[in-house]
Amino acid sequence: MARHGSHGESWRVMSALLLAVIASSLTSSLAFLTLSSLPLQHRGAPLLCEQKRIDFLPRYTRAEFQQDPRSTSMLLRKNKEGHKIERKWGKGHRTSLDAETAAAGTLPIASSKSTRLPGMDRVLFIETGFGADQHGQNITKAAVRACRNAIEFNSIPSIAALLPGGYADMVLRVSLSLPLRYAGKLDLEQVRKVFPYGRVIFNLQEGGCRLSSGIALEKMGDVGDDMLMVAAHVAVGSAAPESEDDAGGGGGGVVETGPEPETHSYAELVEYVREARAKSCAKQVWIAVVGAPGSGKSTVAQRLLSKLTEEGVKSVVVPMDGYHYYRKELDLMPNPTLFHARRGAHWTFNASKLVDDLARAKEKGEGVFPAFDHADADPSERAVTLSPDVQVVVVEGLYLALREVEPWRQLQRLFDETWFVEGEEQVLRERVIRRNAEAWQLPLPATAARVDANDIPNMRLVQACAVFADRRLRLPSDFPEDAQPEYTPAAEAGLSPVHGVTKMKGMKQALFIEAGFGADQVGLDATKAAARACRNAIEFNSIPAIRELMAEGYSDMLIRVTVCVPGQFIAQVDPEALRPLFPYGSLQLSLQEGGALFLSGQRTLHGGSEALDWMLVAIAHVVVGVKDDT
Repeated sequence: MARHGSHGESWRVMSALLLAVIASSLTSSLAFLTLSSLPLQHRGAPLLCEQKRIDFLPRYTRAEFQQDPRSTSMLLRKNKEGHKIERKWGKGHRTSLDAETAAAGTLPIASSKSTRLPGMDRVLFIETGFGADQHGQNITKAAVRACRNAIEFNSIPSIAALLPGGYADMVLRVSLSLPLRYAGKLDLEQVRKVFPYGRVIFNLQEGGCRLSSGIALEKMGDVGDDMLMVAAHVAVGSAAPESEDDAGGGGGGVVETGPEPETHSYAELVEYVREARAKSCAKQVWIAVVGAPGSGKSTVAQRLLSKLTEEGVKSVVVPMDGYHYYRKELDLMPNPTLFHARRGAHWTFNASKLVDDLARAKEKGEGVFPAFDHADADPSERAVTLSPDVQVVVVEGLYLALREVEPWRQLQRLFDETWFVEGEEQVLRERVIRRNAEAWQLPLPATAARVDANDIPNMRLVQACAVFADRRLRLPSDFPEDAQPEYTPAAEAGLSPVHGVTKMKGMKQALFIEAGFGADQVGLDATKAAARACRNAIEFNSIPAIRELMAEGYSDMLIRVTVCVPGQFIAQVDPEALRPLFPYGSLQLSLQEGGALFLSGQRTLHGGSEALDWMLVAIAHVVVGVKDDT
């Protein structure tokens, strides 16, 4: 009996241990699922390990990584409790905790409040899709296909349980990344019809891709061989409190447009400043003057300064251009050639220093700032002084209203008002070409090529930020006439009808073209997103006729792959990691700006700090053809 009792006791102990192991396994599995499947939890959230809070500080996001000249080295920080945090960016993403935490063996579980987005109080689901139009250059068709691709493979049977009013309370924030040169032809009402329920908020941003379809067919309405590609990011959730009144079940689409542009005199602008001062309890009022290249924002800021001085209001203008990276700093970047060629893009500014300097000056009421020395083509330190007796601070620059890119978005809390100076793209283009041709002493055609490659993408990104302004200004009515360059229409390349098969460089003939997209939302790993895009382009296709079309079979094959990612991530794509995806033929790989960087959520962490969730999207364009050895 004693042996039997002892044996039973052993079984009870073994059973308890087995149950503990199963419970632990289930807990770990559930924790893993929680971390990997919900939009509100990933890198950047505080982690709870053995009751110790470890903040993964969101200071260095992937987008910001390119902006730090120390980016080739490991970045180490400590949180308030002194725990070491290690981040290393490169061909992969690694995050590690200190030895004590690692030895604990406890799976970290993220903890934060609900994920939010502009116009949304709570984000429940996020779906991403990709669409293209090969013929007719119809951007609406590409956007519709992208939205369908995002939602047509998903169902949300739990919506009634998650939203008190079910579909009637549903809000969808649809972000479309597309070549903004086609945005004027985008019919958002047709895109809205893709979504049968809820209130839709549209957000447009520069990106997507425009590459060759390989053939232009007159019967298909082609004016060229452009293939237009759009990425769609669809967030589903509930309305923010301020927008709940008009989020009814009748649907409808809302485009983020901001206030209507108006023409003002400088006297009116001074009056607006006076009103802002009356509403503010602070000694200083901060005004951001934003606009695309050539819009006249610097002139507006300086004229406003003069008018305020005449009124006896002591003011100062702080130029954002003083925060360009020095050329010697660009030389240290992962891809110096790219950074020099794209100087003026938001990721070629020391945005972290700008945010820190302005925040410190706002708090203390004083500070010193750099300006940009055009003669040296580099910043000039300590060029602008803000003294405590200054009453109005005007900050002017391109990216002061860039709300969905870190760390630029942190500027919004510093300004009492944001003014956006309007301008038509073609007018701005002519102004910038003439201005730069004179400054660079280059012929107009050569200057135009450089402007189209660099200033125009920057211009479109800035123009999309007009929706975030408190006021949208046309050039004031008393702006001097001679300061407005005469507008001469410029012929847009690629709009004259061209029909037939496109001649691809290095190919006797292009045979097949495939496109795909891929994303990474945890480590913002550009190589991972690019690899997924390439797989998406080729893994659903087969070319059984390859030997009929090529005399020597695969040995005659040339594959040209173009991967589009946001510019600041180009240097992070590892070409060698993509080559094994194409086991046959000769491979030519190129990288260009495009794809998308979508804001997936904004969370308030314990302690009041904020973290942002991002999704990096890459687009791949794969051309398979016959190699031309000549």
